[in-house]
Amino acid sequence: MKKLKKNKSSLPKILKKENNDSAGFFAGIQKCVDIIVPSKAGNVSRACARKGINGASRFFEIDFLRGTAALMMVLFHFLWDTNFFGYTNISLYAGFWGIFQKITAGTFLFLVGVSLAISHGRKKENSGKKFFLRSAKIFALGLLLTAFSLAFFPGEPIFFGVLHLIAVSILLSIFFVGKKKSNFAFGILAIFLPLAFNMQSINFPVLFWLGIGQSGPALDFFPVIPWFGAVLLGLFFGNTFYENAEPKIKLQKPDSKAVDLVCFIGKNSLLIYFIHQPVLFLGVWIIKLLTAGWFIQMFAFLPLIQLPFAI
Repeated sequence: MKKLKKNKSSLPKILKKENNDSAGFFAGIQKCVDIIVPSKAGNVSRACARKGINGASRFFEIDFLRGTAALMMVLFHFLWDTNFFGYTNISLYAGFWGIFQKITAGTFLFLVGVSLAISHGRKKENSGKKFFLRSAKIFALGLLLTAFSLAFFPGEPIFFGVLHLIAVSILLSIFFVGKKKSNFAFGILAIFLPLAFNMQSINFPVLFWLGIGQSGPALDFFPVIPWFGAVLLGLFFGNTFYENAEPKIKLQKPDSKAVDLVCFIGKNSLLIYFIHQPVLFLGVWIIKLLTAGWFIQMFAFLPLIQLPFAI
């Protein structure tokens, strides 16, 4: 009991130290989409069981899935960079790579919904206010990306990218977070509605962010319909299998450094989201300056990885 009291009393100092750290800003923002849940039995590595502000540890499986999605995102954007600099000519938004891109984005958004469900299950009081503040923080980061794209890629600005979508989804989730069946129903409806009805045929440009009407060229565009459907399905999954922030199926973390690494990436996915593309872009640009045809030949097989149908 004394040890518990000691840890509790030292918590303000820990938080104060984190706020003074240069990475404190991103650490705080990361909590907007991370899962912080009650501790589980068994040995859990530090990479997947870092304590949250309420003393609870994390579910390693959520961090692992998010880390896997982050690695898929890095690979996809690396291929985008090789296309941009003329090394490859890969059809990234159709066939195999089109499905790869959609699975990557869908996994991130699904886990946002799971995170929100667990956060609500852990503490239901004032969840609306909590979600509103999270939404505002994420949307502020989205506006930074908008400003960056307008400055460096004015022909393809990001007006409603994945961060804008996550912010709006968190806000909309206030009305869905405590439900199960309706989340599943509306999630399926949002995903399949664009397949049954051509929403872009509606001439209402001001609602482009909803997926209604035509949107202009953009480096990143994720309309509410259909992508909010993935968040709703995540809410359904979280409310069903992590009811009241308690897992119905308890998974034992493998004793593997590879799993630890992927979990670490998952915990820091927002920071990785911000820094990976500038690093990749700069790296490929430097390679273009220093090398010639061998780099092109190294990735010549990638355009062959396609499915026999378009999506």
